[in-house]
Amino acid sequence: MRRFVHILSARVAAAAILLLLVGGAATDGMSQVAESKPAAPAASPAQASTPTAEQERDQRLRNEAGQLNELVQQLQHEMRKAGNDTLSLQAVRLAQQVQALSKQIQAELRQP
Repeated sequence: MRRFVHILSARVAAAAILLLLVGGAATDGMSQVAESKPAAPAASPAQASTPTAEQERDQRLRNEAGQLNELVQQLQHEMRKAGNDTLSLQAVRLAQQVQALSKQIQAELRQP
């Protein structure tokens, strides 16, 4: 049982690191992208209001990172509530959701 909790804690830590990387990459990467790209010609007001595919992807990743953060916090609460020697079914389900969502975010980050 303790080994499972240790593995679960490692996965939660990995998910939290991923969340920090996604959050940091989303803000740091945007400033680097803005610096590296040449200035585009001024767009018409109609074009300026429609988000680009990159902006939509960034927004989707931010939303998923927020969901991941909420799930991790819920999982930590369940782990504290259950104690050291027990693991609730809700904690296992939350861990599975964290794992699935983190894999989804990783897959999206790998796409060009």
